[in-house]
Amino acid sequence: MHSTFGTPWRYPGLNTIAVLTATVSRQNHSRGRQRHPLGLNERVAIVGVLVAVIAALPAYLALFANGSKSRSSHLSNRAGASATPHTGQIVASSRGVLVADVTQGSQFRDPLRAEPCDELEYRARLYNPGPSSLTNVRIAADINTITRYTRMIPTIVVYTPNGIIDETAFQPRVIVPVAQTQEYVTQSTQILDSAGHVVRTSAGKQLADGIAADAYGISIGSVDVGVTEYVAFRTRLSCYRDRS
Repeated sequence: MHSTFGTPWRYPGLNTIAVLTATVSRQNHSRGRQRHPLGLNERVAIVGVLVAVIAALPAYLALFANGSKSRSSHLSNRAGASATPHTGQIVASSRGVLVADVTQGSQFRDPLRAEPCDELEYRARLYNPGPSSLTNVRIAADINTITRYTRMIPTIVVYTPNGIIDETAFQPRVIVPVAQTQEYVTQSTQILDSAGHVVRTSAGKQLADGIAADAYGISIGSVDVGVTEYVAFRTRLSCYRDRS
């Protein structure tokens, strides 16, 4: 066995113990606590204790080392888990949501000028540049169902819990000549591919029908890397004709 400093370890013999006990005896004698040297039996007992301690030392050191490695590994794993980066995001732009007047047959634009009683379609563009897919994506729409405005600015929020940014908001503008409210058209939510083809609908039960009913809207699943898709829904303007 070797000591920590690399020099050979030697178990203490009786001569060594004799020297130690004689020293202890002299020190105690000088203090008035012990006036006689230890006997042979006492010396043998001390040797036995020392030998037992020395024999157990390697096992104790090995146990301590293993415990340290285990704790270090645990802390490393925890650090690695907490440091897992969030990747992927929904690209935010001023034209992320466009609006069309379905009643008037207008093109999608922002801002949109509309008339009372018209039906509008909102279309939110979702594009994730990566580097990883987004999962558990939700989308919600906050529209003015109570207060009348001539310049309406609804808010469409996309929630991405594992994204670089956990939510992205868009605010298109709708301008009307007389202050109006608007309401969601039941079962009008759709998901479209990049070419505008319908993929899933709330009418077909592939999507929930509460995009404007809850602060966290509806789940739309995943948004893969490099894929453009759209979430569309419709509202209907109220029919107030006076300016009061």
